[in-house]
Amino acid sequence: MGDWNIVMGITSIAAALFAGLAVLVTYLMWRSGTQAQAKKEGIWEGEVKSFLKTFDKRLSDLEKQVAHLVRFLAGVFGREVIRAESPLRLTDFGESISEEIAAREWVNKVSESLIDKIEGKDAYEIQVFCFEYAGDIDNYSDDEQREIRDSAYKRGIKASDIRRVITIELQDELLKSAGLEAPAG
Repeated sequence: MGDWNIVMGITSIAAALFAGLAVLVTYLMWRSGTQAQAKKEGIWEGEVKSFLKTFDKRLSDLEKQVAHLVRFLAGVFGREVIRAESPLRLTDFGESISEEIAAREWVNKVSESLIDKIEGKDAYEIQVFCFEYAGDIDNYSDDEQREIRDSAYKRGIKASDIRRVITIELQDELLKSAGLEAPAG
């Protein structure tokens, strides 16, 4: 979930930048009404044009820096395996991983033994349970752990991303078993 904190931080920065820009534009519009004489002389208009030219350059530089940051974060955190929507679902990349490692077969093997552990839980609690269960490497055999690491290595992502794929497959199965709506997918 640390990835989301970074994304939310970037979103907050962008929102603050746009809010500041709105305040600046409002101020400039207000000032234009009170600075009519200076505008007639051309002084104020020249200053605004100069400011806007400088602001446009700085905004362009900021866009380049944000694009660089996004590329950097993609390199650090890898490709996304889960779509950021509710309920959480696999991306196409996550689906391909699921098929490669036969995640649904693993889920079918363990889900029967987990039904009593989710009894009385709501959908969110089941999701949290699935993240905890599938994220615990002790719940995998040595061969399964090796397969997870191999898949992560081949795809250039973290083993925890592979376990997140398994989490979503487990979540869908347990939601269905609990009589709750599993995401269509």
